[in-house]
Amino acid sequence: MRKRLCFFFALFGFAKLWSQQSDVKRSDYWRQHNIIAFNKMVSNPTYTFIGNPQTEIALWGRLQWTGVTNAPKNFLLTYSGKFGSNSGAGIGVFQSNNGLFVDTGLLVNYAYGIQLSQNMYLSFGANLAGLKSGIDSNKIVSPEEDLVLAAIEDDFGLLLMPGLQLQWGNFEVGVLSENLISYSFTHSHTDTDLANKIYRAHIGYKQQISDNNWGSPSSLYAQLYTKSIPDIDLRYGANFMYQLDKFGYVQVGYNSYYGMSGGLGVKVTDNILLGFTIETSLDVTQKAFGNTYEMQAVIALGKSNNKDKPISFKTGPQPVKFKKKNTATKSKASKEEIARSDKQERVKFISAEERDSLMREGELEYVDILTLDSLAFTRDSKEEDIEKLFPISNTNPRYKVVEKVAGVEYGFYLIANVFSQEYYFKTFMKLLKNRGLQPKWFFNKENEYYYVYLEKYHKLSDAERNRRSRFGDRYFDDTWILWVRKN
Repeated sequence: MRKRLCFFFALFGFAKLWSQQSDVKRSDYWRQHNIIAFNKMVSNPTYTFIGNPQTEIALWGRLQWTGVTNAPKNFLLTYSGKFGSNSGAGIGVFQSNNGLFVDTGLLVNYAYGIQLSQNMYLSFGANLAGLKSGIDSNKIVSPEEDLVLAAIEDDFGLLLMPGLQLQWGNFEVGVLSENLISYSFTHSHTDTDLANKIYRAHIGYKQQISDNNWGSPSSLYAQLYTKSIPDIDLRYGANFMYQLDKFGYVQVGYNSYYGMSGGLGVKVTDNILLGFTIETSLDVTQKAFGNTYEMQAVIALGKSNNKDKPISFKTGPQPVKFKKKNTATKSKASKEEIARSDKQERVKFISAEERDSLMREGELEYVDILTLDSLAFTRDSKEEDIEKLFPISNTNPRYKVVEKVAGVEYGFYLIANVFSQEYYFKTFMKLLKNRGLQPKWFFNKENEYYYVYLEKYHKLSDAERNRRSRFGDRYFDDTWILWVRKN
């Protein structure tokens, strides 16, 4: 047991980085098997791209075997998020204390995803870690100098941890090497022996749950994983998590070496979450070491970076993922916009030359309502006239035209949102109804998207008037107008 407790666990698989001047062999790796909600880039570097819609600061701490003096402890603080439509990145600092040994260092992450089909992504990522490892002299209690410990010098090293993950609908399959390339600056040595490498693989499944009694979007996540550690053993386990977006999560897990675990995460505010996990061994001997505790603290920063591209009916609309917005913060600004719109509506006809110029630039926002009435668009309007107002280049994202949608009547539709998944569509409809609105919808079979609209109009001027007035001061989020030209 003493030999087992002296294992030196360092950041994310610093296996086989040991002192060349002593016979102290240290097997180094992270015990990140319970991390399935936040700080997931230590489980697979691609997670900063996959399922990471917002930028966040996350703190993770693990206090292992609390009944043993100088037992392993891990601390990790990260800043990560999705940047752009195809990539994610993160940076973190860490410390790992294991017996007399201590590691401190910096972790840098980058991930990139490629869309193979509508429901399939292949993601590549890597964590690059730099650390200083050595002896914590404050923990040495001896009347005489220990020559073996005195011979161990601080080691400075780099570690590259690549990984990839395939996401197909609700399923995900990921693999990584926790120490594929490791280099010691102290000893000018690179470890390339494949027998010394740590490998981890997992299969995951996430199911959105459309109906529950909590009034919050929810999901169920299940994961099976295995991990190969040189000179030790092959470990395996499973994790299950039920998450309520408004409130937090509960999780349970099993690891073939560490035993059973259970955790709870609670949202203190919309942007702050605190989590706690307890783990206990099923082995009688190891159970005497005491329980293991993990803590998480997460702060979500700003809005989601998982923004969708502008909708274009030449190439098909991009899915708009549902996210509740705070309408109260927009109220003041919206009323100011309404005031400007009212003033705009009172403006008499502008000159034909000025009107045509605005239309060529897609600036219908600045054309007054009376002028729109004079345009008199109908289903028989000439193509060249339509393109002035609804330009092919889509320079004005507030106005789109489509020739025909099966089962949908002719008219101008004030669109509130577009969804590719039925769960988010139903959730959004419930939200609008709870606000006292009566939203309507249709399904476009050609692109398989759900369109949620506030009202249908026969005249463009009526649709534009309600868009500018925020639907009569009843809906303050963004809207746009879709013209279904034929029925």
